[in-house]
Amino acid sequence: MILIPKDIIDYLCGTGAIPNQLESILGVSVTCKYPPTPAYNLNYPSIGVANMLRSVSIRRTMTYYGKGPTVYIANVEQPKGMKVVVTPPKVKFGNYGEKMSFKVEITPRKNHSGNIEFVFGALIWDNVYWNLA
Repeated sequence: MILIPKDIIDYLCGTGAIPNQLESILGVSVTCKYPPTPAYNLNYPSIGVANMLRSVSIRRTMTYYGKGPTVYIANVEQPKGMKVVVTPPKVKFGNYGEKMSFKVEITPRKNHSGNIEFVFGALIWDNVYWNLA
């Protein structure tokens, strides 16, 4: 039997796919959450939001695979016309395999003009303190 990660099923359901479609493609029984998880909330390194007319709150979880304690600080390159806030802005890891969650709040700075425009930014976690022991 093929094991499909729940995050992938949630993502596919969030794009508008229905269980019958997914079952025929994946060959496994599928149940979609209601309301579906928005596609932008798939725990994936990149973030993409389509048709953004209001603030969006995105959650991510990262896993530490380094040695010894360390601290990462969020460095945001703001997309044009957007305000991005990361909470918490600093995460501290102590052990290999430790998980930390954070939230990215994206808010349009001006009213939507009706024009389709793609904007890009970046969220980089800078490792500022390593081997704190």
